[in-house]
Amino acid sequence: MTIKEHSNRPGGYRSRRRMANIVTASLSLLSLAAAASDADRMATDLYPAILSGKAQGLQAVFKDEPRIDTPRTGPLRGPLAWKRFVDQEAQWLQRLGVQPGTLRAVKTTRGPGRVVHEMTVNLVLDSHTVPFKLAVVVDEAGGSATAVRVYYAYAQTPGNSNFLRPAILPPDPTVVSRIAPAVRKYVDAIAASDQFAWQLFTPEGHFLGGSTVPMTGPALKKFYAVLGAEPGGVPLRPATVTCDQGTCAIEENLATWGSIAFERDTAGLAVYDYDSIRGLLTGARIYDDLPENPFTVPGWIPRNWASISTALEKSGCRLNYRPVQEAPPATVLAEFFAAPCESQ
Repeated sequence: MTIKEHSNRPGGYRSRRRMANIVTASLSLLSLAAAASDADRMATDLYPAILSGKAQGLQAVFKDEPRIDTPRTGPLRGPLAWKRFVDQEAQWLQRLGVQPGTLRAVKTTRGPGRVVHEMTVNLVLDSHTVPFKLAVVVDEAGGSATAVRVYYAYAQTPGNSNFLRPAILPPDPTVVSRIAPAVRKYVDAIAASDQFAWQLFTPEGHFLGGSTVPMTGPALKKFYAVLGAEPGGVPLRPATVTCDQGTCAIEENLATWGSIAFERDTAGLAVYDYDSIRGLLTGARIYDDLPENPFTVPGWIPRNWASISTALEKSGCRLNYRPVQEAPPATVLAEFFAAPCESQ
């Protein structure tokens, strides 16, 4: 039998070489998947492990020394800082009433060099049950974690109502081109004070802010009528963009909202789900702390009521309600969202 004949037979030289190539490629893919799982594990397991007392072992997932930044702690670096963080974060969550096994996964978004994992848990604050959202962002290199950034509404927790988180990343104009078109249209709209940005959501779409329950339908119309009532809008400045099929997570900085100027640039995370066929958002989840905003600044909504009510009427929501200038912001907020839209 010649070499040529042998190589063309099943199990011959060429078949064995082809099989070897397939095995090598498969092993390479498995190695990549195993490497990627370290960063994924950090993103998805960090807070469940903190609550169960098993987070110290996650230190080994870092490529170099641990680096983490959270609203409660600020930036931390090194093994000792990691140990303190894990212990103190567990104690803080326990004081809030968060128990092991109560965190619910919402969404994991993966993109080149980064994993974003969202969770939620119900807290009882001031005798009310409210959703408390957490998001863990993990930068990765070669599948290992290089840095962790955590986002939640720290101002929502007792004793921290005036908390304003400083910016933790520099804005990067080059990442804007990576934002999905449906999401980019929305980001541009709120920067331009568009009081009709609710039209960029699907009919079943929702918005979930730092300390709110999901807003849909008429509540969305009210929210955006307020959001865009003053020139200047909400000019978000992206720092990172992580997108997969149907979701974009944007770490961003914000310095102003209309006429409200914050004492410093503040960090936040916004995660948008979108329908690429319809080009509309299906959901928006915001992780930030803005103690000063149109719903907390005394007199802001009454001062801009002409613009707000006009936008609502054009949106098909006429209110038999007018805020009182001297009323506390919390009263205005509750009455405004409770007022029903009357048919026109």
